[in-house]
Formats: sequence, C-alpha cells, structure tokens
Amino acid sequence: MVLGAALLAGAALAPTVGAGGENVIVFKEPGRYGGWPANRGLWAWGNEIVVGFTAAWYQPVESGHAVDRSKPFEKWQARSLDGGETWSVEKPPAFERGKHPTPLAEPLDFNHPEFALAFDFASIHVGPSWFYVSTDRCRTWRGPYAFAVEGVEKIATRTDTLVLGKHECLMFGSAAKANDKEGRPFCARTTDGGLTATSVITVTGGP
Repeated sequence: MVLGAALLAGAALAPTVGAGGENVIVFKEPGRYGGWPANRGLWAWGNEIVVGFTAAWYQPVESGHAVDRSKPFEKWQARSLDGGETWSVEKPPAFERGKHPTPLAEPLDFNHPEFALAFDFASIHVGPSWFYVSTDRCRTWRGPYAFAVEGVEKIATRTDTLVLGKHECLMFGSAAKANDKEGRPFCARTTDGGLTATSVITVTGGP
C-alpha cells in the first residue's frame, strides 16, 4: 500500500506524482493486498500520522479488486512518527470481527486533543454500521458502538467527519438506494456527542 497518489499491493507499481510530491510505501507484504484507506480514516497530530486500511489476500481477477474473497479481510492501521517518511503496521484487537456493537453510553468529546473516530460496516450496500473511538492517538480503541441516523436506513459508513464543537460533529456517508445497492449520499449531525444523529441532507432518487 502506497500513501500519496495511489494505494497499491503485492507487485510494485509506479504512479505519477506531481511536482514536489513523493510516494512512500506504507504496507507491502508478499501475497497480501492493502487498500481502502478512504474507508478506514486518517488522523494526524503534528508528525504523527495514523492511517487505517484493510488487509486482504491478493488474487488476480478479470474485473474489480484483485483480492481473494474466500479469505478474511482484516482491519489494520499504520503509524508514522516522522511525518510519513517511515511506517509501522499495527493490528488493533478492537477491530476484529465478531464483536456485537453496543449503544454509546456517554457523550464523546470531539475536541479531545488525541481523539480519533473510525467507522465500519458489515455490507457495503445495506450496512449495518458501527464506530470505534480512541483518545490516545489510535493506540487503543473502544467499541464497536452501534450507529444509526434518524430517517436514514441501510447505512454503510466511511470515516468522513467534520468536528464542529465539543459534542457536535457532521458525518458524511452513504446508504442503500431503492434497489439495495450502495450510492445514496447523506450528511448526518450529532449535537450530543454521538448519542444520537439526525439527517441534515440526503440525496434521493436513483434506480
């Protein structure tokens, strides 16, 4: 996996980089496929950067992602302490599948200086979705916590948020269309630290 112009796996590729840019290998392991950091999230505290990604197994295919879907997809993260020059891979136990999401019991402080929030989902098309919380720069995670938005069904969230205050945050995600396929964008807002969320805007229509 390369951070910069592209996310790669297995064989080394050479994407074009703009003037002054540089691609750095974050994850590379024989037989593995690393990708989808846009789904998992990226957080930074000065020169300390953490990026989430999914580690799958490489398999050539005629179309789509070159992964072996008969093998597990694992949720990992990589950390840099030097502004992205070097990286180490981490495998948070909290991200292991099989744990049932529970309701969030206390409001989150989105302004905590070492706060991070990561979303995940079961099905890319119809969800359901949940989230994890860290207050130590992604070293440990709490969760999963159930995620629901009033007025929006079949949510498949990515980690895409905008903090507006201590207990207020916007989340941008997608939900299923009428045909139960992904692709209906929406924006949700919480004003109580994540205890509840309501839809701000939802794009309607589609097949």
